[in-house]
Amino acid sequence: MQVVLSGSALSPLGWGGVATMEPVDRGELENFAVVAALDRIGYTGSLGILGWDYCGDVYSKLDRCLAAMRALDRRLQANPGWAEIVPRP
Repeated sequence: MQVVLSGSALSPLGWGGVATMEPVDRGELENFAVVAALDRIGYTGSLGILGWDYCGDVYSKLDRCLAAMRALDRRLQANPGWAEIVPRP
């Protein structure tokens, strides 16, 4: 199986009138928490990036997304406890 991530923000202008699909470093979706959860469950499949919008240079957006994901991975490896889910009492 595989996981595909993007940035996303709640907006009536987005996909299905609910949310936008954006580069992984934009929007309200906390990809750090998603990747940390995948790490916790031992996910070892591929991780794709589907984070773009319809205007501008697609290649520069892909480059930015790859840099953001690599930085996210470095932060997660250095600070694995940052994304722990602690249940409320």
